[in-house]
Amino acid sequence: MRKALCLLTIVLLADHAHTAPAAASQIIAEQPTEQEAREAREVAATFMSRIQETRDISTLKDMYVADFVRRKLEIEQIALSAFGSSLFYRTDLETEADPREWESFYAAQVNLNYFRALYYIATGHNILTHEPTMSEVYPPEVVALLNANPLLADKSPDKKYKIETLEELRGVIATVERAAALMRERLVKHPPEQTERYRENVRAWATEEPEEAVYVQTGDWPGFPKGTRFFRLRTAPQLFDLTLVRTGEGMKVVWATVYPFN
Repeated sequence: MRKALCLLTIVLLADHAHTAPAAASQIIAEQPTEQEAREAREVAATFMSRIQETRDISTLKDMYVADFVRRKLEIEQIALSAFGSSLFYRTDLETEADPREWESFYAAQVNLNYFRALYYIATGHNILTHEPTMSEVYPPEVVALLNANPLLADKSPDKKYKIETLEELRGVIATVERAAALMRERLVKHPPEQTERYRENVRAWATEEPEEAVYVQTGDWPGFPKGTRFFRLRTAPQLFDLTLVRTGEGMKVVWATVYPFN
């Protein structure tokens, strides 16, 4: 699972460029106060409770800061990890595509990554050491759907690694949304959290990687004053890696990724 789920032993500090304030000229790790840590844990618990109930990250938009996708695009590309490779896009597409399309892009890939993590944890053996194939993290109908798109296929003579046009971007979004919908249908009928295999694998995972403490990073992030304190933590179980910030409406999510496939 370490190798397949994007090296679960990588520490978050080495990983901050993907989910934390990556544009900061200097990032300083600090300890949160007890109150800050408690608030962050409460947000993480609510986040997990709601995503387990809805199986759709887009329904959690109220938990995010305003314009969270636009803020991210000012820093770096929104990563989409196709199976076994990273997918990039032509930078000009950030302004050519409608902002709502980028929100759909984010939601679709987070949902699909969440579902494949659940699927593998609920069905996989030796997940901490075994590197799964595409067919072990997706059911057959989803494998077939993804392999039909050269940008998302595991193996294809027409395999592509960069989205060049709006048509290709929209095709990727539509395919990933459809794949996520198929996974959601399966998970609703057969909730992974109710299986003994899932519970066994989560227990083994928690033993191997105990819950990490909340920590603080100060740095620059578009739309926030310099020196803003960002709170980093993972949910329990460790399916999501969250970056939070305090606002006038309480703690909000700045960015969230599926930790195993980050």
